[in-house]
Amino acid sequence: MTDRPPPEPRTPGAAWLAPGPTRAGELRQQIEAGAFGSPRVQQWRTQLRRIKDDLIDVLASRSVIEQLRTVVAANPRLQVPNFFLERILRWYATSTLVLVYRDVDKAKNTVGLRRLLDEIRRHPGELTRVAYRQLHSGRADVPRQPHDPALLGEWLQADMLEKSYNRLGAGGDRLDVALIQTEIDELVSAAEEVEKLRHLVYAHRAAAGPALDTISLGTIHALVDVEERLVKKYISVLLYESMIQLTPVDHTDWHEILTFPWIMPERDTSVPYAATPAVVLKLVAALRPDERELVRTALVT
Repeated sequence: MTDRPPPEPRTPGAAWLAPGPTRAGELRQQIEAGAFGSPRVQQWRTQLRRIKDDLIDVLASRSVIEQLRTVVAANPRLQVPNFFLERILRWYATSTLVLVYRDVDKAKNTVGLRRLLDEIRRHPGELTRVAYRQLHSGRADVPRQPHDPALLGEWLQADMLEKSYNRLGAGGDRLDVALIQTEIDELVSAAEEVEKLRHLVYAHRAAAGPALDTISLGTIHALVDVEERLVKKYISVLLYESMIQLTPVDHTDWHEILTFPWIMPERDTSVPYAATPAVVLKLVAALRPDERELVRTALVT
């Protein structure tokens, strides 16, 4: 019987770390895909991505409107009633009303921030400390601080996960459902006037209700600010991503188009009162050959 070397000792609790880069890369892909979360948590992650993408679209439009308002405020010629500018602001206000309402809609079979938070509140067992740890690391236990420098990264990641869970208002082993309810109440409160206007004016065209000019963009943006803060928090909960802001950075320099006239002047075909030699040469060059001959004959005679 051939002697075989004894197996290399393995660090307790580090079995999930693969010995080769390919295996480690596969694990990272599984973690990013949410493979270690329950089916319900995976559904929450999908919903949150949709909510995030829609909010990014709202924030992009808001950025354009804010810059446009700055341009208008700085130009005295734009301080008079203007149908075009009024339409732009109205289009933005109405579209934003519809978009942000989706995040406070509590109807079944809809995807929105309010419903997502309520789902998390009603199912706190889906995101316990252990479940959170496993979702974002692929393991349920906490590794001990290693003596092997090669395993230091694993331990640091685990330590960051524990501290991240604490910052979510979960000092224990479960999310604080009372805190989540407070966040839902804050969202609903911020949306009260927006929801009323959308419901009575745009959704159902009620006989009596508020008009668009009864609500300011500040009220709408206050709701958007609440949504952005909560979405960023739950991105860290469900996706373990840290985002300073959700407003996209524009690289097209879109407002440069506001620096020049949009309507081009009609071509001036009149002959200058005192034509310069250069103008005369251009005019003669533009004539048909027979017309140029007539001009040459007239000048000679």
